[in-house]
Amino acid sequence: MEQLITGAEIARSTFYVYFEDKGELLTELAERVTQKVGEAADAWFSLPPGSTPADLKAALKQIADAYTAHRYLLAAVVETATHDARVRAQLAGVMERRAEDLRVGFRGQQDAGFIPAEVDVAAVAPWLTWMIERGLYELTSTDDDVDERLDGMTTVVWRTLYSPIA
Repeated sequence: MEQLITGAEIARSTFYVYFEDKGELLTELAERVTQKVGEAADAWFSLPPGSTPADLKAALKQIADAYTAHRYLLAAVVETATHDARVRAQLAGVMERRAEDLRVGFRGQQDAGFIPAEVDVAAVAPWLTWMIERGLYELTSTDDDVDERLDGMTTVVWRTLYSPIA
């Protein structure tokens, strides 16, 4: 806490005017940041029928870039969620909202004929939401180039949604 208030150049009492504790600060910041990551997914949901795996990779890169820009904050949220019930509940709520964003986006693509009708987008959306979050958490924890690792993510998403193997 001391490092936080010193770094922010505020008095401890000022911090507590706005936040109950560090967990509340984290949940507030996480909500804003995950909204930005969610907005980056719009490029994915707006892919039209006929898009290619390369188009999908470019759209997924926008999500990866938004996540990477805030990876330290997002890592702090994930790590704090292991021992703070309020942060854990907030993270679960955020992830459910992101899964709903995926469901809505996928339904639009399914209605347009891009995602085959037999794909159960309601069942797939939460899995892809958590898979992408966990993958980005792990793959952005180093300074390695995330772009090189997007091929695997692209393949999983492409095969799951757009070109499932019968």
